[in-house]
Amino acid sequence: VISAFGVPLFKNTYATRQAYLFKDGKLIWFDTKASTDAQASDVLKVLAKTS
Repeated sequence: VISAFGVPLFKNTYATRQAYLFKDGKLIWFDTKASTDAQASDVLKVLAKTS
């Protein structure tokens, strides 16, 4: 999955935090600078708008 989405690695070992949302097999939202503090609320906001 990391290579399929081109997620950069930190110290060539750990994947950086990113979030992707798919609906009906299509990418509808992504966040390449996902924050641990705000990620859940960001995802819920997007889900509320797209439902």
